[in-house]
Amino acid sequence: MRALVALLLLALPAAAQDALPALPEDSRAEWAAAGRINIAGYKDRSFCTGTLIAPTKVLTAAHCVLADGALRALDKMTFVAGWDRGTLLTFRRIAAVDLHPRVDPGAERIAPGDDLALMTLDKPIAARQLPALPLRQLEASYGDYAVLGYHRTRPNVLNGRFDCARLARSRRVMTLDCAVIPGNSGGPVLRRSDTGWELVAVVVARSRSEGGPGTIAALIDDWVLSAAQP
Repeated sequence: MRALVALLLLALPAAAQDALPALPEDSRAEWAAAGRINIAGYKDRSFCTGTLIAPTKVLTAAHCVLADGALRALDKMTFVAGWDRGTLLTFRRIAAVDLHPRVDPGAERIAPGDDLALMTLDKPIAARQLPALPLRQLEASYGDYAVLGYHRTRPNVLNGRFDCARLARSRRVMTLDCAVIPGNSGGPVLRRSDTGWELVAVVVARSRSEGGPGTIAALIDDWVLSAAQP
């Protein structure tokens, strides 16, 4: 949790900032694979966003599942799909968490491109109930981008934008011009291809520049693709 301290996007109380708008009510169910990861404990009650990418796998940011240099207790984390003002589609408890192999839980800093974790659910979510979002390694940078997630300004509905522009890209990280705030960490960055929207990156931090706040996202890599297999 010491990583990315200035830009950390785990939802905790703070002053209001620019944020993703709420999705239209009639379209939220379509994107319910982007769910809330609720975190509760003696000294902590917060949340992040995570994405169902297989019946038992949820992709999120590594800093969401770490605290004080170690993994959070599994029984303190829950994945909630379709959370909307007190109603939900389904929820699952967390059976296991795998950090990206380049993440050292005790390190002072997590590199943004490595800030990835995969949660294994205690029971699968059937595709007929909630289809998983497809993964894709980003090969071409062109196209429209979307950012989805829950955040502290509107924590009880799914928020997002589908008109985000790419600002820059390196081998493991990309930045977008859509502003994110605490709670958005772990949320999906999607790119529209000829076959539809595909998950290409994960929100890990808020960027700051002269052009205003934006998104820093860790790109999907070979580890994610292989670890996400059943």
